[in-house]
Amino acid sequence: MGRPREGTARFGLFLAVWLLLIAAGVIWAVRSSGSSLRDLGALLGFPAPTVVLLLALCLGLYLSDVERYRLFGRALGVVVTRRAGFDAAVANVFFSWTTPGAAFGMPAAIVMLRRHGVPWDVATLISFGKSMTSAAFLLAAAFAVLAAGLGPGSSGEIRLVLTIGAGVVAAWLAIPLVGALFPRRALALIDRLGRGGRLAAGLRDGVERLAGLRAAGAPLLAGLAVAHAVYFVLLIGIGVVLALALGAESWPRAAGVSTVFVAFSYVAPTPGGAGLSEAAAVPFYGAILPPAEAVVLVLLYRALTFYLQIAVGALYLPFAGGIGEIVARRWPKGPA
Repeated sequence: MGRPREGTARFGLFLAVWLLLIAAGVIWAVRSSGSSLRDLGALLGFPAPTVVLLLALCLGLYLSDVERYRLFGRALGVVVTRRAGFDAAVANVFFSWTTPGAAFGMPAAIVMLRRHGVPWDVATLISFGKSMTSAAFLLAAAFAVLAAGLGPGSSGEIRLVLTIGAGVVAAWLAIPLVGALFPRRALALIDRLGRGGRLAAGLRDGVERLAGLRAAGAPLLAGLAVAHAVYFVLLIGIGVVLALALGAESWPRAAGVSTVFVAFSYVAPTPGGAGLSEAAAVPFYGAILPPAEAVVLVLLYRALTFYLQIAVGALYLPFAGGIGEIVARRWPKGPA
């Protein structure tokens, strides 16, 4: 009985800290830009087609995420139903956005897939593979945007640091992906260089897990890349639509800034970038919008892609079940 209560208490603490971080970030952004929370009513002043487009993009995020789970299941020879994919998608984003380091995100998806009949080992590989390849795809896109000079309009030194940082993290995440194509050589190299350290063990684990995707064949692997592209085009597209509606003149620049902003939110040390993403509104979007509009954009963007997903999870997951297993950390630590 102690473990479920301990897990629930820990998760409650995570939520409390998460709310404080968001409040601090919003207050900082609003005060430093001269805007106000009343400015969020700008969404109601958008033309009807813009509002409909934003809602369609938000819905598309869920539909495309479900298809990503289904494609990974197909790559591993397992049928993932749309209900299973939806439950996994909702649980993954809810727990990723509310726990440090997205600690409960992958396990939450694993639990949901298992509840719909996917074996533990396959559910683990689906969740791990989707998260790893998705993060690598996004950070590679952010690196390309920064290298092309389409990112935030900060000083040259800051852009250089962001570019190098995105490139290093993307390359690091790509190591298990490339290694999965040549597992024997990759594992031998990791063993020689790592000498049994914890970092080498993590890389070895990643290569061994992702190597199971090789049997899917090139067409299906290409389909996975397309699925990631569709998902992130929708996610970044929400930022582009908001930027143009608030007065930005260049959609390629808005797309570039939004790509780097999303990548920053993914890798920020707080859950889902809580607080930091809100506080960084002007440094990111100040190059294409006045400070007040930049803050409005980020708060609306976060409302549609972050707070909304958490609200959906909070309302849906109690009916879907599995929360007790997730917060009590009742899942295998490795393939079963």
